[in-house]
Amino acid sequence: MVEALNAQVPLGVVLDGEAVIWNRDRHLMPCKGMVTAKAALPALVRDMSAAFAAFDVLAVAGQDIRELPLRGRSQLLEELAKGWAAPSHFSPTTDMEVARTRLRELPATGVEGLGIKGHDQPDS
Repeated sequence: MVEALNAQVPLGVVLDGEAVIWNRDRHLMPCKGMVTAKAALPALVRDMSAAFAAFDVLAVAGQDIRELPLRGRSQLLEELAKGWAAPSHFSPTTDMEVARTRLRELPATGVEGLGIKGHDQPDS
């Protein structure tokens, strides 16, 4: 995952995201808290593929862009992600109705929640 990100993300770009895994049912789950013992790690790595899901871009060409509205940062992230291949992914923005549906349905898959922010809000 780290090698893929280094190869696909230009120097000076800072992403906000999360390391995730795809379980056998193809549900996205956060990696944190998945392993309670070092001995369990090899089996987890063998059975599930790790990926990185980016949901925001915080800097481009070494310049802090957190004051830009989310709408602009999301467009930059989508442009950056056009050339990405697995295990690098980006999480696109959506409308409130889709977010409400996901909030109801995703807890059963192990997803802890959603990041909800208005399109015109800076990263604060």
